[in-house]
Amino acid sequence: MTTTTFVRAALALLVVGLAACGGDGKKTRQSCDVDGDCSGGVCFEQECYTACTDQSACGEDEFCVVKPRGDETVNLCVVAADFAPCTSVDECSELVPSQCQTVACGADGVCGFDKKLDGTYCDGPDRPGFCQVGTCITGDTCPNGACTAGETCENCPEDCCNPDPCGDGLCNADGGETCASCVADCGCPADERCGDDGTCVGCVPDCAGRQCGPDSCGGSCGECTTGQECDAESGRCGGGGGECGDGTCGASEDCVTCPGDCEGCVAGYLWTFDDDVTTGFSSDISADPWQAPVGIKVVEGGPSFLGPFGKQTVHLRLGSPGTTAATGGLPLGLLPAHDTVRLTFDLYVLGSWDGHAATDGSTYQSMPDTWTWGVPEIEEGNSYSFSNCPEDVQTWPEPFTAGIPNATKPAKNGAASTATVISTTDTCGDATYHVTFTFAHHTGTIDVVFLGNPNEYLGSQDLANESWGLDNVKIELLCAACGS
Repeated sequence: MTTTTFVRAALALLVVGLAACGGDGKKTRQSCDVDGDCSGGVCFEQECYTACTDQSACGEDEFCVVKPRGDETVNLCVVAADFAPCTSVDECSELVPSQCQTVACGADGVCGFDKKLDGTYCDGPDRPGFCQVGTCITGDTCPNGACTAGETCENCPEDCCNPDPCGDGLCNADGGETCASCVADCGCPADERCGDDGTCVGCVPDCAGRQCGPDSCGGSCGECTTGQECDAESGRCGGGGGECGDGTCGASEDCVTCPGDCEGCVAGYLWTFDDDVTTGFSSDISADPWQAPVGIKVVEGGPSFLGPFGKQTVHLRLGSPGTTAATGGLPLGLLPAHDTVRLTFDLYVLGSWDGHAATDGSTYQSMPDTWTWGVPEIEEGNSYSFSNCPEDVQTWPEPFTAGIPNATKPAKNGAASTATVISTTDTCGDATYHVTFTFAHHTGTIDVVFLGNPNEYLGSQDLANESWGLDNVKIELLCAACGS
């Protein structure tokens, strides 16, 4: 599966979530004493249930769960109404979700499940794996010649237990060493990067959404016309410091600050989190201590930002019935007509993020540390690995995909700032990234999804160890054919 296909499938699942947790009530089921009474189903508490090994065996309003039955466990399809109403996820603790679902107390006050995002970590029956379409896929990466994320000497001895020549100063291609599997021996020169096939390739310019400024390879994305200046951060050309209303789009003007001057602007929305406005943001919270509710963190002498968050999904929804606040310039109804969205924000990567591999190519159980964004309705988005610790590597600004050789970049590569955001005892520090994504979009609602570090599974981890946050989030609606 290609990176794009993999991520698109992953983000498509997000829109299912708790919306499928309903059902019109507890189902009428055939009574039974043993499994043989159930025509191939499962007899549980004297009622017949459909047997399942994964979510595909169950109906749209059902969930495949594992339930204890005497000295064994059974997999069966249930509807949320099979269980008592809930006011918090703690009251749903009797449910044991399958490996690619997360138990939750739904908005209707009924216990149910959220599907985990494709590519997130799961514990398979034989070895760790990754979620894919509601199922824990295991064994796909073992053996592949590299001890990759989720593999250990115990669960993948072929890749992880053999004597490792990586680090001997020789790039042994016959032994499977590449710039992806052994950075220490096969690392690329400063002006090249590690390609998907594990070989070093020339630097690929990154000019997506940019008119001017650096292309990340020592070149330029273009020059502005006479009378215009280049805003280095956005890579856009604008007038030389003109005032809003003068008909010239200045370098500091955009669809939020001065839509009338800037070509193609339809509307703009901005969250600085300095005014306590979080309208449109939400997160599904479970009992996991690694998650946190939506809120603003105020750092003395530092920024006010949304977070910190852990291994959870955060939504930014606009134009939906739930978006009703009149503050912050947010829409009360459907978004106005547009054909393009430009999303910019500051991403705070906080604490000891481990990336996806050590600098010598080896991995360990807390890897990969990834962060994902996407817009499920248009199936667009990507995951990236981040590292704040110098002994580990990351993929940013290139995507990360489990089970394949990924690009290797040094820790904090591309960060706009490596200054401390939150003071902690962590020794790896923090990093701030200025992020811009531009994508085609035309509907009256939008749901932008941010998924933080879903692969972190160590029981001892908490928000003080690794977390993330958002700041200066801006959505600009553009339309080339709609007028300004």
